[in-house]
Amino acid sequence: MESAVSKLQTRKITSRFLIQKGACDAQIARFILVGGDDLDLTEELCLKHAEKFNWTWAAYNLLTDTACLRYSVAITEAREAYFRRVNRWWAFWDTYENAQRDLALARACAFYHAWVSPENQIAEGHGEYTLNISQASA
Repeated sequence: MESAVSKLQTRKITSRFLIQKGACDAQIARFILVGGDDLDLTEELCLKHAEKFNWTWAAYNLLTDTACLRYSVAITEAREAYFRRVNRWWAFWDTYENAQRDLALARACAFYHAWVSPENQIAEGHGEYTLNISQASA
C-alpha cells in the first residue's frame, strides 16, 4: 500500500550527484544496481532498500542543513527504541536483528521525508539531481 506522501512526491537522484558528494564506491554500485544512473526516490524504494544504504551518511551529505536536522529529529525516537531493545535483550540474536531492521527502516523513511521536504529545496546549480514533484488529482 502506497502512502499519500509517496504518491505525491518524488525527487530524482543521480549517481553523478552521489559521486560529487563523495559517496563510497560500494554505495554507488548499490545505487546503480537499484536504479541505473538515476532514479526517482520514493518512500517505498527507500523502505525496500533500508538495510542496503547508509541513510545517515546520505542525510549528512546530501540534504540541506535544515532537512538534515529534520532527519535527525525524526530518527531520535527510533534510535532510542533500538538501544533499549538491544541493551535489554542483547543475548537474543533475533531481537537484535529485528531491532537493526527497525532502525534501518526508520532511517530510510526519515531520509525520504527529509529529501522531499520543502526544507530541502536546492538552490539553482546545487548538485546534479532534478526536482520532480508531481501532484495527484484529488
